[in-house]
Amino acid sequence: MRNFITVFLLLGACQQKGQPLGTGQDTGAFTPSTTTASTTASTTTSTTSSPTTSTYLGPDIDGDGITDWLDNCPEIANPGQENSDYPDDDVGDVCDDDLDNDAIPDEFDPYPTDPLWPGVALNETVYPNTSNALYTFNVIQHTLSLVGSFTGGISSVTDLAIDQYGVLYAMDWYSLYVCRPDTAECRYQADLPSLTSNGMTFVPPGTVFPDRDALIAVGNDGSWNLLERTGQQIVATSLGSYGSGVLSSGDAYSMSGIGTWATVISSSNDSIIEVDPLTGAQIGVLGSAPSAGIWGVAGWGTDMFLFDSSGDIYSVDLLNGATSLLNSSGLSWWGAGVRTVIPPTP
Repeated sequence: MRNFITVFLLLGACQQKGQPLGTGQDTGAFTPSTTTASTTASTTTSTTSSPTTSTYLGPDIDGDGITDWLDNCPEIANPGQENSDYPDDDVGDVCDDDLDNDAIPDEFDPYPTDPLWPGVALNETVYPNTSNALYTFNVIQHTLSLVGSFTGGISSVTDLAIDQYGVLYAMDWYSLYVCRPDTAECRYQADLPSLTSNGMTFVPPGTVFPDRDALIAVGNDGSWNLLERTGQQIVATSLGSYGSGVLSSGDAYSMSGIGTWATVISSSNDSIIEVDPLTGAQIGVLGSAPSAGIWGVAGWGTDMFLFDSSGDIYSVDLLNGATSLLNSSGLSWWGAGVRTVIPPTP
């Protein structure tokens, strides 16, 4: 594999090949006025009491003047009841964690008010890439499909990474991009640091961070590096390594409940290992890799998929290490990515 500079984004992933419910107005409750008629034989006198109107409709926990049952954000004060995505939902902006309703929480959405960006990766799908094009690979039918050529200024895409929400990131030699998984259109996000790496992956919540994914870049030397974004720069922090004499041979991936897996070189042999996502330390060896050119690694459930630089696609059973050749595509694979969390079945 060719050395290259890699990095990634930590939201809240590179590889050597060759980041209104309206106004909520309180209308009040109406109490009819009370009229009393008093009649005598000679005189009729009518006396009318002053009308009484009650405006109490219930508690107002946040004190914004809007009764809780009418309030589109009852626990955070928002007297204007702003709701930019009404009528798509009835949640006020100040307590709506997904303003564009694209199933990506705003905290992890690069474009939180644009429902068309960044798009969401498909279920039961891994995404391999060549240097200039994005593909899908269906993990059930084992079918390969072209999404399209990368656009948006990105070139020589060295690897991909996909977070738990299906946001797809790509890197070239110099920069981090977010790319739509349905079109391969990309947008610049940040500059990459100087880090010689040949693999990248997000690791799921509960590993590096308790409640969010973390992006890891794997150095050629087997180092395990956390990538975090500050403005338009990425900073790398070493967390550990595969171990003495164990080098990275291509890529890694991690899925909640499944494990973290990588292809490595040790004693001149390419192997598939399981690693600790927090430190990168080798946990065990699954078996030998089918070739020395595995530059893309992804998986789904107990099936791992290996994408060879010569175009071959293999499956590996994580339960017993059995390897099968699925496809000889003739393409030169440079990387692959998959979600860190398998989404629930609709």
